[in-house]
Amino acid sequence: MSQTERREVGRTAGATTTFSGSIEEGEAGGYWFAPYRRKSQGWIEVHYGKRKHGHYFWHYPGKGSTGVRINTPVMNSDGTVKGKWYWANWKMPTRPLS
Repeated sequence: MSQTERREVGRTAGATTTFSGSIEEGEAGGYWFAPYRRKSQGWIEVHYGKRKHGHYFWHYPGKGSTGVRINTPVMNSDGTVKGKWYWANWKMPTRPLS
């Protein structure tokens, strides 16, 4: 099987990947892409131009907390998403013939 994909993350990029796999009689198969992600957590610091309740800087949901969590895709230098392709095949359930 060959597959060509185009993704857009800030700009359009193309990728072509060719795979091969064997499927025996009575089996099914497929493959999928698992993107690598960078996990970040923490708080957001906001700088106000004027004092808000006596402060210029506020931390949400609170300084030192891990309340904000962000998963960011890891990108290759050519702009494509970095990750791993997986292949699997499995036995199909048998149905009695009528």
